[in-house]
Amino acid sequence: MSPILQTNTPLHFLNASKDALVTDFVGKPLNALRTPALVVDRAVFAKNCKKMHENARDWGATFRGHLKTHKTVEGTKLQMISDAGKSSAVVVSTLAEAWGVVKGGLVADGTVKDLLYGLPVGLNKLDDLSALHAEMTKYDGSIRILLDHLDQVEFLEEYERAQEHPKKWSAFIKMNGGLMRAGIQPEPVSFKAFMRRVFASPVISVFGFYTHAGNSYGSTSLEQATMYLTGEVRVTNDAATMALEVLAESDNSLREAHNQPFILSVGSTPTAHSATAASRLKMTSALNGTLELHTGNYTMLDLQQVHTNLIDRSQISQKVLSSVISYYPGRGKDGLDEALCDAGGIAMSKDTGKIPGFGEVIGKSWKLGRISQEHGILVQVPPNAESGHIDPTLKVGEIVEIVGQHACLIAAAHPWYYIIDSDMEGGSDKVVDVWIPWKGCLSLMSMALDEYDIDATELLETYDFLMKYIIIGEAGTGKSCLLHHFTHNAFKDHSQHTIGVEFSSRTVKLGEKRIKLQLWDTAGQERFRSVTRSYYRGAAGVILVYDITNRDSFLNMSQWLTDARALASPHLVAVLVGNKSDMEDDREVEWAEASRWAAENDVHFLEASSLTGDNIEAPFLLAARSILLSIESGILDPEKAGSGVSYGDRALRRVTSSSHLSFGSLSGARRRRPDKLRLKGWVPSGKCC
Repeated sequence: MSPILQTNTPLHFLNASKDALVTDFVGKPLNALRTPALVVDRAVFAKNCKKMHENARDWGATFRGHLKTHKTVEGTKLQMISDAGKSSAVVVSTLAEAWGVVKGGLVADGTVKDLLYGLPVGLNKLDDLSALHAEMTKYDGSIRILLDHLDQVEFLEEYERAQEHPKKWSAFIKMNGGLMRAGIQPEPVSFKAFMRRVFASPVISVFGFYTHAGNSYGSTSLEQATMYLTGEVRVTNDAATMALEVLAESDNSLREAHNQPFILSVGSTPTAHSATAASRLKMTSALNGTLELHTGNYTMLDLQQVHTNLIDRSQISQKVLSSVISYYPGRGKDGLDEALCDAGGIAMSKDTGKIPGFGEVIGKSWKLGRISQEHGILVQVPPNAESGHIDPTLKVGEIVEIVGQHACLIAAAHPWYYIIDSDMEGGSDKVVDVWIPWKGCLSLMSMALDEYDIDATELLETYDFLMKYIIIGEAGTGKSCLLHHFTHNAFKDHSQHTIGVEFSSRTVKLGEKRIKLQLWDTAGQERFRSVTRSYYRGAAGVILVYDITNRDSFLNMSQWLTDARALASPHLVAVLVGNKSDMEDDREVEWAEASRWAAENDVHFLEASSLTGDNIEAPFLLAARSILLSIESGILDPEKAGSGVSYGDRALRRVTSSSHLSFGSLSGARRRRPDKLRLKGWVPSGKCC
């Protein structure tokens, strides 16, 4: 049996940030990943995006990318900008995605200027949508909604009447093109009555008409998909025609209040693949609007799309890695073998399609035939004339690659995606980046969002150096409260003992340098000590925290420092912090005593209060300044493994290609040393030595 690489459960990444994941996984081979794992080939993803820009251009339409499949900053940039075209219009399926776009800096940097919430407007979401409206307006962007019922119109009017500054909502009218999922049907009498009411509303400006041919997934040829596309165009164009007839009956002021010409927004992945110059020539009816093509699954693709015969398997950019955990010779149908793997319904979804099974094993005559929640049954399939001779065997411990039925639901099951890049040398077999999706709840993206300054024009994620810090000390000294005040600028009212470790981060600026601090808050209880020590490795800075009202917490500092110096970077910078300086009347450790201990042990020292915020930033900035000086003097090399420091995005961008395939990755190129550091004189306030 071939050697099996062992992996660990990444408990410390359950509330992950991109920096932490990139640091831990970039450069690792795929067989070193814990399975099941979703892997996305960035090069194939980007080629799919380019192809859709070409289709929209050739079909004579603008393009609106749906983000619901991948739900990431990086994927959105690839959807919006390719060698074949550029767009700034998106559609999202959840408000978590919408906020991810805004908080991820995609509006501030101009990547996204037009954002459509792709469900008919929920009446309980108007406050949230109004907040999004305000954020989009800051950057001259637009947010649009869908309408398909008069109650929505009436509630919008009621809502805006209660506002101090009422606004107008830009809206698509959602049309039912036959799928019977959502939308108003284009029946002339009822539709015109609906449009008269909408046009008369003082809070609505009609932008266009929107439909989605989800039933096109049943296509099996270009001709069938083209038929569905033609139907999408017909229903939106009929709606626009009837709307114009209603407006013709109205006065000029009413006509001027609505977008002209109307946008006719159509698309699904099958119909978008059929949108070509040839299919446009077949459209003989005059259009009463401007065509817009929208689609989303095309970025990743799956077996459902393979069945349409509009794509081939080489265009699928996603796959799930799964480990074979048991084997059952002859147990299957007609005496064929079966095997057990660790990818079930949670990893693959339970969606099915016209192609049998829940997934295909790449390069082997096996399919995912049955699934339970956390495991699946791999079923052997006899090779046929089309597939030729394919390896018929599997081995326990082997990692297989599975392409599933529906990429959107598969991606939704995974907390992050491991990115490979088949256009890079060696990039097909190792991780080159990690993407974190915007989930329905915001827990996984909370840290990333906290680090974006919405009033700035760039992400604070852009930095020159990445530094790892550990925060250590006895339980109850206020380590978590200290860190929370530093990262959130507020006291943590209800704090519990840390279990294991908790991760946070913040970007700070010293002189001209932006420094990204990875902050590892460790448990102080003895029972967690063996676990937390493993996180000391590779730390560039340590914040040693004691409680000035608890003498024992101070006396144990020597052991904490000894452990840190034994396990962390050889050039570890240490800062001793006496917390709870606001409790002077209960003091048990004098400032002079702690200062002497710090001098004897060659560490910095200061006192702070996690309650009042006094001196709260000083220990973190002081450590960063000392580390930068070590880099400047040549003592510390960020390119050396275990230094606890690495060059960041801003340093990397000076030496990497400007290709749209290199968004923010810390990998893929050797980092050169930055220009000589220019540090302004800086000394933290309060007592410090």
